[in-house]
Amino acid sequence: MKKLLIAEDDKVIGELIQHFLSASFKVKRIKNPDEILRTVHEMQPDIILMDIHMGNMNGKDICRVIKTQAHTTHIPVVLMSASNIKDEDFADSRYDAFLKKPFSMHDLEATLKKLVAGKASQE
Repeated sequence: MKKLLIAEDDKVIGELIQHFLSASFKVKRIKNPDEILRTVHEMQPDIILMDIHMGNMNGKDICRVIKTQAHTTHIPVVLMSASNIKDEDFADSRYDAFLKKPFSMHDLEATLKKLVAGKASQE
């Protein structure tokens, strides 16, 4: 089973996503944005789902770090937010997909599976 790291500080949204996706992925959820990079390095997830706004951290900046480090650059990152974002504001973060909240759980699952399958075909 593929490993999914969810970085979401909203308890209800995080638990809902974790519960829904636990049938398709081995899910680890973190609520504290300070744990994201350490957890990525320790877990080596197959894909990351991350809220853009988590406390004092910005998902855009965290994504950029993940995508510029040699041992994590291959991990697909899906950003999510209730905010409207412009592609040009986030292009330098090198995210793989963006989902605007609220989104369908089925659309979320399809997006994650597509990205994981694409990563597997490149290896």
